[in-house]
Amino acid sequence: MKKIKQVVFIIFFLSTFANLFAQYYDGISTSSSTFVEDLQTLIRSNYIKKSYNTYDENMIPGFYARDNGDSTNSVFCVYSHFEYVYSGTFTWTVFSREHTFCYSWMPTNGSTSNDEYSDYHHLFPTHQNGANGVRSNHPLGIVQTVTSAFLEGTYGKNSKDDNVYEPRDEHKGDAARALLYMVLRYDGINGNDWDFNWLNGTRLPALNEGEQDLQTLLDWHVQDLPDSLEISRNDYIYNLQNNRNPFIDHPEYIDLINFNDLSKISTELVLEPENQLTNLSSNTYNNSITLSWTDAVASTQAPSGYLIEVFTGDEDFVPIDGIVYPDDFDFSDGSGIAHINYSDVDTYTFSNLDTTKTYYFTIFSYNGAASEINYKDDGLIPKANSTVAGIIANSISDLIITEYIEGSSNNKALEIFNGTGLDIDLSLENYKIEIYYNGASINSTTINLSGIALNNDVFVISNSSANSSILNISDQTAGNLNYNGDDAIVLKKGSTIIDSFGEVGFDPGTEWGSDLESSADNSLRRKQGTTFGDINPNDTFLPSVEWKGYEKDTFDDLGNSNPLPIQITDVNECEKFEKTQLFQNHPNPFNPSTQISFSLAETGKVNLSIYNIIGQKIAELINQNMEYGNHNVEFNASTNGGYYASGLYIYRLETPNYTKSMKMIFLK
Repeated sequence: MKKIKQVVFIIFFLSTFANLFAQYYDGISTSSSTFVEDLQTLIRSNYIKKSYNTYDENMIPGFYARDNGDSTNSVFCVYSHFEYVYSGTFTWTVFSREHTFCYSWMPTNGSTSNDEYSDYHHLFPTHQNGANGVRSNHPLGIVQTVTSAFLEGTYGKNSKDDNVYEPRDEHKGDAARALLYMVLRYDGINGNDWDFNWLNGTRLPALNEGEQDLQTLLDWHVQDLPDSLEISRNDYIYNLQNNRNPFIDHPEYIDLINFNDLSKISTELVLEPENQLTNLSSNTYNNSITLSWTDAVASTQAPSGYLIEVFTGDEDFVPIDGIVYPDDFDFSDGSGIAHINYSDVDTYTFSNLDTTKTYYFTIFSYNGAASEINYKDDGLIPKANSTVAGIIANSISDLIITEYIEGSSNNKALEIFNGTGLDIDLSLENYKIEIYYNGASINSTTINLSGIALNNDVFVISNSSANSSILNISDQTAGNLNYNGDDAIVLKKGSTIIDSFGEVGFDPGTEWGSDLESSADNSLRRKQGTTFGDINPNDTFLPSVEWKGYEKDTFDDLGNSNPLPIQITDVNECEKFEKTQLFQNHPNPFNPSTQISFSLAETGKVNLSIYNIIGQKIAELINQNMEYGNHNVEFNASTNGGYYASGLYIYRLETPNYTKSMKMIFLK
């Protein structure tokens, strides 16, 4: 389960669910004024009551029991995670059946003959003495002062000095949805109230208990949203009782109901997009994966954008309407988020991924923004996955920009290096330059490259009005090769991004970087050891990380046939040696210190430095010769009695044959 990152809440679903039980909710319209009543009718209709006394026969062997492979089985307490190992038939001795909605809370007499007493949706196996007996009649809540604890379950006082029981984190959302289901399912039957106004105003005071805080349950719902186990349990109970917990299938329904009085909460969502995108594919290149697709057909309602989910396990989630999920490019916790506008190019690249790891992608069309956002969560949900290949040391898989000239007047030029091992016909292979002006997400200029890029040599394209020192070494000129320090440049092969300069979709004002290592009024050359391009033009751009700066109108190295400089070696020879690697720092985010690990394939000069978001070097951790092997170094964000500012930082490892930068987050 993904941990919470600020306001990012993730719901894990079985990938096949969206179409499996969609027909169950065919008659439900969230825009209807009778939405709550219709939902109640749905989960009450055709309900089949199962006996409380046969819960063990119905639920334990078929669902909760886990075969240990040694003629024994285990059942786990949902509150504490106590493991009960047994052989033969399960019996209610150590364990008991916990009523999440306590039977003493019920307005009825609590008889086992009643539907509510034996409703399996709120019955869970728990340790009798350590969990069920301790929870007793107490509300669920956050324990501030501990009275007692049993494994991962805790009993004590909350912030209001009321007695509450706090389940383990992995069951909080499950318990919340079970309680909310019971309120919806039974409120109004035979004239009885089950809503929270009645529960907190009448029943719990009569039991000398504090209130069951509704907001806590709503918070738990989004902090621990349905995982595959809870969904499987819902499916299993559906086969027994012929009804489902709708808040597991449609978590967004909870946001539409006021559980204090079971009234409908009005919503103002925009129209849902009619279609999903199609033809989703993924391609790996070094430590990056590029997704490509065909835009969703606009039809009666076009999407305004796409939500891209990234996982390192084969899981995905269904986003909740009305909730915006911020971009998240830190995949160390196993997942991430990215957005792209419907009008943008039909590709997206994720960079700095872990070698040999498989990444899974799911994309949802959406329309609108902020609280009005509406995700399309049905139809054929586009999915793809790719395994990241390792970087081949000292080799280049495609062209790379090696020099950037932003000089006076029309002195604009780009140098492109070919280290692929083959001569390339640029027009035949459909190479091109795109220019994105002033933070635009759509390019205004496209220049198709023509001519031959010779192997192990450079190709120079310049403005056709540049001075003679540039024109004399240019292989191609173009009058529209014109840009300033705040314009982004992308090098493509067909629709595939192979390198970029700047940050598409972001206007830095005047320039990226500062001083000589900036994109305005300077000449920039790619640093030694750079062997592949920046194929994510939307990521943060810091010129000082990969580029070295020179004074304005410096052209003396333009056209140099060995610009990096690197030695292109035979790939088979490289594969004989372990490759140098830089790893993700841990912990991340960190406060105030974190560990940075790396491995060296050979003894030699090593530099490990830290940069801030504007490209200034703030710390140099290593600058010396080091032995080959594994190394670890600590970075502490405290300085001169204080701390660096909270936010994103870049750490960069440089050796004679390897360069890599990665991101980390410091949170005070």
